[in-house]
Amino acid sequence: MDDELAGALAAAQQYADKSLAANTLRGYLTSWQQYERFCAARRPAVGPLDATPEVVAAFLALKARGRMSEQGQWLDAPVEYATVAAILTGINKVFRRADRVAPGDSVFVQAVMAGIAADKDKTGPKAKDALTPDQLRQVIDRLSGPSPQQARDHALATLLGVRIGKHELTPARLRRLDWDDVVFGVDQVVLLVHSGTRSARRVRLVVKERRRGVCPVAALRVWAGYGCDGPVFIKVAGSQRTCQRLTRMGVVKIGQRLSLEPGDGRTAPGPSLLALRNIAMLLLGFQAARRRVEIVSWRWSDFTVDKRGLRIKVRRQKNHKNTVKWVVVPYGKNERYCPVRAWARWRDALQDETGLSVSDLAEDPVFVAIDRHGRLPHRGPGGFPMLNGEVVAETLQAAARACGITADLGAHSLRSGFVTAAVLAGVPLHKIQQQTHHSSLDVLLQYHRDLLQWEQNAAEQIGL
Repeated sequence: MDDELAGALAAAQQYADKSLAANTLRGYLTSWQQYERFCAARRPAVGPLDATPEVVAAFLALKARGRMSEQGQWLDAPVEYATVAAILTGINKVFRRADRVAPGDSVFVQAVMAGIAADKDKTGPKAKDALTPDQLRQVIDRLSGPSPQQARDHALATLLGVRIGKHELTPARLRRLDWDDVVFGVDQVVLLVHSGTRSARRVRLVVKERRRGVCPVAALRVWAGYGCDGPVFIKVAGSQRTCQRLTRMGVVKIGQRLSLEPGDGRTAPGPSLLALRNIAMLLLGFQAARRRVEIVSWRWSDFTVDKRGLRIKVRRQKNHKNTVKWVVVPYGKNERYCPVRAWARWRDALQDETGLSVSDLAEDPVFVAIDRHGRLPHRGPGGFPMLNGEVVAETLQAAARACGITADLGAHSLRSGFVTAAVLAGVPLHKIQQQTHHSSLDVLLQYHRDLLQWEQNAAEQIGL
């Protein structure tokens, strides 16, 4: 083979590889590797590309049925029909690229797949619930508050050293305080604190609400919102509360650390860097009606600021891998829930944290990883690493649980929530499609039909 032809073939292979999205390629590779291991375990071993349709069908049946140990424990849990179909698609791709007949073209394999479909729920796992605008507002309200550590530290800073009559709220008294010793009133909080002697006697101290300046009552109310059982001042690990009471020295050290901060730590804390990222990510994901892979794939260069809002490039779409489309997100009516302002606050906070401008970060992902201590990952020559798509779901689920929302939510709840809210608001389907970029109106029509089942239900009109 001459050099020119070899180079052209290499280029052709690169173009062929680009015909599939990276996530799709990874899925096919995983399926093929599982199939290779299955073939290698046969006695005698079978070459993956030499296997008959019956061998491939046996592998698919094993994936659908699962494999259990003699002790009754799953060695390989059974998978849904959609997963089996995806595995077969991956195997077919490899066979066709090797100029072999795809096993999926076999009548026997098709019959096996039909049987698996009949045996399982063809629709796959239950779809996640759509996120309602009211639920989204609750989530944003929760995220907009201080982190658990900030709330604890702020409450501690506002109470530490407060004198009520001849009694002072010392580190020793505060660390021994339990929530059972705290009674909130309309404009005050009553604390039953240890007298300071070796006796078990308690002293009733009334802390009044302050209309101006730092208010310890308000700070303690905020901290109580994160859970009010057991000790008041406890250790906090990242965003997780523990049940472990702070030591006296622990209270002292927090007080010393806060004394070095502006306002002695008594200034009410705003959202953390992590919270600012999460707020922007969820609001933009909802209003732009994007999938999680599109959300985490956004680069700063994909965003153009307009006087009416944001114009965003959408690169990685499910069925349009090689096309670029745009979506616009207008300013929200309420500043607190405005996705454009949330994006700007996150942008400004990231610039302050990194010392880099948006032009420096142009090809970096918009939403980057942040650890539980609020630290960013190392930024390599190629920029910050892209966030895992699972983080979108985990962020929404954690915030929803904290709000007491019981709906079964996932990353797709943002996209389906937008569509559902738009349909209920009477937005024409073709207008919704302009935002969601659904390739067909059929999916949107299904949303419409499902909602009409409830909105215009004949049984409801009977009056029973």
